[in-house]
Amino acid sequence: ITSGFYLLERVEHPVIFASNHQSHVDTHVILATLPVTLRNKTAVAAAFDHFADADGTSKRKRIIQFLVAAIWHAFSIERIKSPLRSIRTMQDLLSRGWSIIIYPEGTRSRTGDIARFKPGLGLVAKKTGRPVVPVCIQGGLQVLPEATYLPHRGTIRVSFGEPLHFSKDESSSEFMARVESAVRSMADDQ
Repeated sequence: ITSGFYLLERVEHPVIFASNHQSHVDTHVILATLPVTLRNKTAVAAAFDHFADADGTSKRKRIIQFLVAAIWHAFSIERIKSPLRSIRTMQDLLSRGWSIIIYPEGTRSRTGDIARFKPGLGLVAKKTGRPVVPVCIQGGLQVLPEATYLPHRGTIRVSFGEPLHFSKDESSSEFMARVESAVRSMADDQ
């Protein structure tokens, strides 16, 4: 079920989709709701540290990283060290016409509550001039709870908000507060 889907037709692509994050099923659901032409040119920010050892040497985990990257056009997002490489990757993808899905909370919610959005994405929006489309996903936590691999029956609702543009007079934190507020507002409406 999606709402606000019509908004995607009115915005010039590429865009940055900024969503709350409840479950590993979220990425599948968001991508499935996008028109095929947009889905095929959308990359997903993935916390590869979640799938890798501290030094990244495990063969099994490197295979998982490869599969995640190949299946979802995923790229590594740095959650622990400096985000500069991640920011440059996003800028490069956007400049080449790729849209991006990112979860500004930085991790999945264990309770379903939306955590504070981190400001780094605001810098990408400012530097690229690309709009940020707020996305709210509800129900993922019930369908695929943490530490499970088989989904349960359930309903997931995805809502897309009005595209937001970075204003010259605001900081990254202020901009991301607006994005977070839009996502929270959609969650309250569901």
